Parts: sequence; C-alpha cells; structure tokens
Amino acid sequence: MQDGSRRRARLILIVGVALALVAGVGTFVYASGAKSDQPVAVPTVAVLVAAREIPAKTTLTTADVKLQEFNLDAKPAAAMSNAGEALGKRRADIAEQVLGPEASRFRRHARELHRRRRRTRGELAELPRYVDHGA
Repeated sequence: MQDGSRRRARLILIVGVALALVAGVGTFVYASGAKSDQPVAVPTVAVLVAAREIPAKTTLTTADVKLQEFNLDAKPAAAMSNAGEALGKRRADIAEQVLGPEASRFRRHARELHRRRRRTRGELAELPRYVDHGA
C-alpha cells in the first residue's frame, strides 16, 4: 500500500509541476502579445513660453520667447501659439491677457510681499548691533 500511495504522490507532484509550467508559459505568451510595437501618439500643440527669466516691465523680443510642444489636453486655454502675438508687448500686458482677472490679484500680492520685505529690512537695521539678523 505504501508503494501505491508514493506513486500517487509522485503523479500528483508531476501533474502539479506540469500545470505550473503551462500556466507560466501561457502568461509569458499573453504578456508578450500584449506589447504594442507602436507607441501611442499623443497630440501636441506649439505654445509660446518664456525662453529665459524676463524682468518686470520688459518689452518682449524674439530672444525672450520660444515655442514649446505641449500635450493638447494640458495646454492652457489662453496660451499663445504665435510669437507675433507677444512681441513688442510688455510682460505685464501678456500676463493680463493670459491670466485675466487673476493677474491683478497676483500683482497686488507681489506688491504686498515687496512692501513687507522692505519694512522688515528697515526694522532689522534699527535693531541693536549685537543681534545677528542674518546679514
């Protein structure tokens, strides 16, 4: 009886290993067939962006802007796609055109930050000399 149970155990082991091999080969074949030879083409559009840091109140020139490809879905709604639309205009005017009402809110916030920084510098200058104020 012991000999028969050993044969049955070996048979079950061999069938189990064979099924595991078939499952592994099947998974490999399926995964290999799922690969696409061609990458999916993402539609893009040319958008005008700053080519370098542009100081405030600067009139834009061709050296200030460049075209860059953007994903069509990620393109900002008011983005410019022609350099002629921006050349000769001031940076603030472009921001107003692209950002709309948000531009004035950003300018007010920047002015407030600048005012606070100047006030803080003045206050620091009035502190006694023995206080290290990061200068």
